[in-house]
Amino acid sequence: MGRKSRVVRKSLVPVSVVSKYSYIDTICVVLPERMPKEMFRALRETLCAALRPRNRRYVLKKVSTANGYWIFKLTVHQPTPESVQILADAVETINARLLEVHLSLDLVTTSYVDSVALQDYLEERMLPSTRQNKPIERVKGTTYFNRKTRKGFEVALYSDKPSKITGEPCFHMDWRLIGAAILKRECLSTDSEILGLDHALFWDKKLALWLPPSLATIAKSRNKKAGSKQPDAVGSTKNQTHARLLLRSATSPRGVVVAHELLLLLRKNESDYNRRAMRLFSSELHNWMLPPKENALWM
Repeated sequence: MGRKSRVVRKSLVPVSVVSKYSYIDTICVVLPERMPKEMFRALRETLCAALRPRNRRYVLKKVSTANGYWIFKLTVHQPTPESVQILADAVETINARLLEVHLSLDLVTTSYVDSVALQDYLEERMLPSTRQNKPIERVKGTTYFNRKTRKGFEVALYSDKPSKITGEPCFHMDWRLIGAAILKRECLSTDSEILGLDHALFWDKKLALWLPPSLATIAKSRNKKAGSKQPDAVGSTKNQTHARLLLRSATSPRGVVVAHELLLLLRKNESDYNRRAMRLFSSELHNWMLPPKENALWM
């Protein structure tokens, strides 16, 4: 008999999601020299101050390289199509290099209590990558996956700030692509690719929800004796204790078993189990999270 096909479960979302918005939140470029004055003036004019009344929507820093040279790092927040084009002109004229693109997803809720509940629900199920072996980090109310990576991707989740689109309570997710290699792989290395991005397709490829296994499932899987895979097998007391410790170690400060943390722990102990760690998780649908294909800031 062949292997049974995996059944995708329907996600039972605990709160109502009022609306969904996706947008380019940040673009970062490296400049070998200062941007020409006229070009820099034009860039500033494309950034409407109304979206960030207390902060500038660009940050220009002079930083040193490992070789002792000085370069400029320009970060633009909530870029407009016009500012994206100007940054592309800088790539052509002064050999600027696109370094980072951050995409954001806002799931608007009716209250901040619902936003926090949604964050807990998604932390329990989200696996940004099944290959990552770095534990999550928490800074105040923000949860980071693969924090401070030099290349690849970093994911940030929070629910204590209003949506940048509507000002309403929301669960916010940042998917930060860092480095030329991943930008090229994700087709976000040129202005035309950034401006023409299908946001629904991007998130459909990135989002993956996996329900963590229960205590009984982990205990059964650890039992390697004959008949351990039978429905009535409950595992030994030792197996149950071990499973309980794994679940406790993977639990967030708000009492949620985090899928990413549990997967790391199961893989560290994979030799004790009769199934691979990922096969203990149950896949769930994520289509309820998908936004429209357009950039919400540019509509």
